[in-house]
Amino acid sequence: MQPNLKIRWRVRRWRARACIAALLCILGAGALALEPTTPVARMGRQAWTMENGLPQNTVQALLASRSGFLWMGTELGLVRFDGNGFLTLSAATRPQFTASDVTGSFEGRDGALWVATGDGLARMRGDEVKIFTARDGLPEGTIRGFVERSVGGAKGGLWVWSETGISVMVGDRFVSEAGLPGASLRAVALDRGGRLWAATNEGVSVLRDGKWTPLRVGACRASGAGFVWASDAGLWVVCSGGVMQATGYEWNEKSPGESWREVVRREELPTGRAEFVTPAGNAGLAIASATELVVI
Repeated sequence: MQPNLKIRWRVRRWRARACIAALLCILGAGALALEPTTPVARMGRQAWTMENGLPQNTVQALLASRSGFLWMGTELGLVRFDGNGFLTLSAATRPQFTASDVTGSFEGRDGALWVATGDGLARMRGDEVKIFTARDGLPEGTIRGFVERSVGGAKGGLWVWSETGISVMVGDRFVSEAGLPGASLRAVALDRGGRLWAATNEGVSVLRDGKWTPLRVGACRASGAGFVWASDAGLWVVCSGGVMQATGYEWNEKSPGESWREVVRREELPTGRAEFVTPAGNAGLAIASATELVVI
């Protein structure tokens, strides 16, 4: 792929017909685990829709748990797939669920399964289901994401966020985190060093020494809507002036520019608000908005 190639397409909501066909094509008929060295040509493929067993054709969340199950969030409930069949958990089948529209899922280090619904969060531990709502400290609005920090103290543990704010679990309830610049939260990420990053309508900030510190380096020097994304491959922040990549995880207040490099200029950003960023092949970068995909 040539540098600066821009690919334009309309980003659509994933549907189960495409999502399940693509993600389950590597599954055998009776098992979820695969030998990593198995050639792709020898892998089995099967697609599931409502026509052959999938309870609902809109998949809004997808999680492969350590127990070997595949969990799918749908508009009609949480669906568990074991390689052979589907089990639906919803308000109709489990009285503990007060809502069936599942928009997100996450597996904690302790094995608990967290499920985001229209009414809040459900925590599943075996057959036990506990519901958390705004009365238990959750931010208002639909929960959009989860991160779990390994550090101890009040700032460790599970964090959940919505567009209106972010909360951390303390004991058996959530506590709202104050001091984050901006009124609209857009993304939260955890870097390899255990630092928590948040992007709002006013830019990108990092949680340092218990306080949110705005990132004011290079393309992120001016305030404006931001986005942040982290993985084992690194940390990227999208600001009004372009995209910055972390080259080191030490936050250096005296010379912060030494830890960052600008990888995408402002004029190369996709039209509209950036919603996703991920490494592409050959050291490239893919950035997507609601209407455009740009591959650098």
